[in-house]
Amino acid sequence: AARNLIRQLLGNVPSSVAPASTSQPPVLQLGSKHLSLLAWSLSVMSVFNESISAEARQLCYALAERTSQPGVIRTIVPGVQDVHPEACRNWAGVLYGLAKVGVKCSDDARVKQVFHVCMEQELPDLLSQGQRCLPQSISTVALACVDAGYEGSMEPFISAVARRVGEPSKGGVDEGIMARTVPQDWSNLFNACAKLEQRGVRAGGGMGIIAKVGAAALAGALQKPVQHQPKPQELANALWGLSFF
Repeated sequence: AARNLIRQLLGNVPSSVAPASTSQPPVLQLGSKHLSLLAWSLSVMSVFNESISAEARQLCYALAERTSQPGVIRTIVPGVQDVHPEACRNWAGVLYGLAKVGVKCSDDARVKQVFHVCMEQELPDLLSQGQRCLPQSISTVALACVDAGYEGSMEPFISAVARRVGEPSKGGVDEGIMARTVPQDWSNLFNACAKLEQRGVRAGGGMGIIAKVGAAALAGALQKPVQHQPKPQELANALWGLSFF
């Protein structure tokens, strides 16, 4: 059943079954949310089938191609100043899903392109415009870059996060866009950026600002009730990551 669905999304179905009006494969017509859900579904499928089929891999490449097209993820909502409220989440879903499937930026130019578009153009631009972005989405795209072997620049993304991380927020530490995040998100962000730094993918000067705010937030979390404190592994990963910055 899964293989048949993959073939249909790729347009690899008999002419008697394919709609006559379709000029391109269905995967190249999907919208923002469906692209994110498809990437997630493929990543779940890969858990149960370690070596994904050639057709599934081609679907990943086509998904990457569609996602990197202008305006596909960044859907404007008429009459609303904010762009699609789930734009950042959908970018994170696509990148993380592709990375967990096992496709690499070095495998296909379309994968390399979608990571480039997201990390060096779209997410920095969305953040710079003041658009909403969940802390989990920020740490998730950083993890995806590690798993997918991203070799582009992290500086535009990190600089945009750094400008937002100092925004006034309610409560103790001014964590800005990372306010009310859980320790795991800080840990994942620091750990991922440190691993990328090891590979020569520089985070840039903005990481120092993020590290300062994140370290203070984790220190504050240690004073909270035990259920809200960082887990030992999260704290260890965060400290290792922070040592690079």
